[in-house]
Amino acid sequence: MHFIGLVRTVFRSQWQSRCVSAPSIPAECFLLDKRWMQTRFGVKNSRFRTDIVNLAEKIYVKLFSEVRNANSPKDLLYFIRNNFLTLKLKLKTQSVNVVRHCTKQFECVVAHRVRRGQQVFSLYSRIWDEKALEEIIRRMRRNFFTRGKEIIFTACGVLMFNWETERIPDAIMASYKGELDFVRRLEKTTLICTNCGNRLLIDRRVKNITYCECGKISSPAAPNVCEWMPYAEREDMLIWRRASTSRPDLYMYKAYGKFSEISAVDFLQVQIDTNYRMKWDKTVADLHVVDSDPDSHSDIIYWEVKWPQLFSNRDYVFNRRVEVDNERKLMIIVNKNSAHPSVPQKANALRVSEYWSYMVIKPFTDFTEPGIEFVLTYCDDPGMNMPSAVAGWVAMSALPDFLVTLRDASQPGKIKAEVPKGDLALTTSLLEAFVGATAIRREPELIV
Repeated sequence: MHFIGLVRTVFRSQWQSRCVSAPSIPAECFLLDKRWMQTRFGVKNSRFRTDIVNLAEKIYVKLFSEVRNANSPKDLLYFIRNNFLTLKLKLKTQSVNVVRHCTKQFECVVAHRVRRGQQVFSLYSRIWDEKALEEIIRRMRRNFFTRGKEIIFTACGVLMFNWETERIPDAIMASYKGELDFVRRLEKTTLICTNCGNRLLIDRRVKNITYCECGKISSPAAPNVCEWMPYAEREDMLIWRRASTSRPDLYMYKAYGKFSEISAVDFLQVQIDTNYRMKWDKTVADLHVVDSDPDSHSDIIYWEVKWPQLFSNRDYVFNRRVEVDNERKLMIIVNKNSAHPSVPQKANALRVSEYWSYMVIKPFTDFTEPGIEFVLTYCDDPGMNMPSAVAGWVAMSALPDFLVTLRDASQPGKIKAEVPKGDLALTTSLLEAFVGATAIRREPELIV
């Protein structure tokens, strides 16, 4: 197109400037004015354009000089056919030169575009660097004014945390000691058929369990206790759920299990050892103790949970208190969401504002002997509205999988291989502290 436009412009200009008033076409009209073409097309600045102009001049002179000698249409037709065949052969023989010149032109254009693109990139990089710096300063100033108190409190850390008001009360700890009795009543009233006395099917069949075969007429033995509904069943585990009293779309879950091969001490070790939890729980991104209160065996824990890539991680700051009742052979672990100045909210994680759980562990015989039963009750608001079907599917798979992983991590051989002796001594000293305190309290009774 460039070549055709060049020839068309040359022919039109030459014809108008020199031959429009002439009665016949003189020979001079078929000679190109190189000075005019250099001014019009800038051939001094490009070798490619110079070669194009020279080629156009040759074709121009040869073509119109022979057309001028044509005396009849037949001669003109013969001339056109002959010259086009000749032109085809010449193009074929000169194809190497044509490709070479086209390649040079392409390299020139590409180099120009690359240079222009680099200049534009450098310009916008400088502009965006300035804007990014302004944005960073603006955010720092905004964070300082909106979260200045948290920054100041973080500097003092533990000094600003009041354990007297944040400690989980003794009355709360004592209220959970009847959880195992409650679960036994719950099992009888929600899972036993009134007709045959066998177990009702929840979601799937488990080995060594005789289920009700009454069909549609089967029903629980008594009305539900506190609206807890059977939800899932796995090997050695039962799960109930009920709607939260504060939010109808949020559920609380209660799990009951029996593990005959695990001791209560090992099970407690898995619950409170943050370093070991980082090894066996693959969903944990960060877990560490922020602050401690030895008098009440309480800790402030920071816990960050991994979520899928499309979602932000969830993190928790909660108060954990552990108590051992040697008289009733119970271990109680209570967690309740809290706040601490040393762990402000992160930009890349969503802080969970509503979380609580409690676990009651009871050995079959003694704390150090294999065989336990436990009850875990918890409520967790991840801060995201999702359909009830999706939330139910997540809970149906996540909670049983967690309990299975917890059971596997509590195996005696794995704990001895993974947990250092120093960390094991912490659980032993905790147990001895409660047992020793109970014995001291009984001493005056024995003296009297």
